[in-house]
Amino acid sequence: MSVFDFIQQFILFVIPGVITYFLFCYLTGKKPLTDLLSVAIIFICSTLSFVLGNLFFMLINLIPSVDFSLADVEQILAGNTNGITIPNLLAAIVSSILLGAVAVLFREKKLLFRFANYLNITKRTDNDEVWDCMFDSQPWIIVRDYVSNNVYYGCVTKYSDGVALRELLLVDVTVYSKNDGDYHMEQVYISRAPSEFSIEIDDYNKENVENEK
Repeated sequence: MSVFDFIQQFILFVIPGVITYFLFCYLTGKKPLTDLLSVAIIFICSTLSFVLGNLFFMLINLIPSVDFSLADVEQILAGNTNGITIPNLLAAIVSSILLGAVAVLFREKKLLFRFANYLNITKRTDNDEVWDCMFDSQPWIIVRDYVSNNVYYGCVTKYSDGVALRELLLVDVTVYSKNDGDYHMEQVYISRAPSEFSIEIDDYNKENVENEK
């Protein structure tokens, strides 16, 4: 195999892994990890995608007069292959999408931690930062800004990843300002260090329910 053939096979091989990895990052809002670890994850995802593609073809081949050739994953990894066929690649891409969806499900439902809790391996329920999930159950919040001394009450539509600078985009915002009085804005963007603001969250429908009683 020439260097050109190797590069061509390498690009084709990592396509499913790239799809799985970036689908997971996009749906969970996680930033890609360091380069070396990302490459390792992509290789693992690609290998699993081709293996799942082979399993799919094995089921299809049970139909009479249907005979799809399976991808020789071991030979592909060793660089001793005559090429990845189009059906092999398409099956691996479909498998990579399913694999990415399953990975997202495992993370969002915390299935690994639930299994570990069941086996009494750990009492932890997740590894998420508080910032990453604090708006999931109640997006309506009160923000006290210690820089402008304003207080904002609005609904969170977007917020930054867990980095040093926190970003919030609020909609339908009531602003309480000592300098400008109280007013309403459609959207308010806030960018502050964690020590420059605080957030208060409550069940703001609770008072209405109690009054109805």
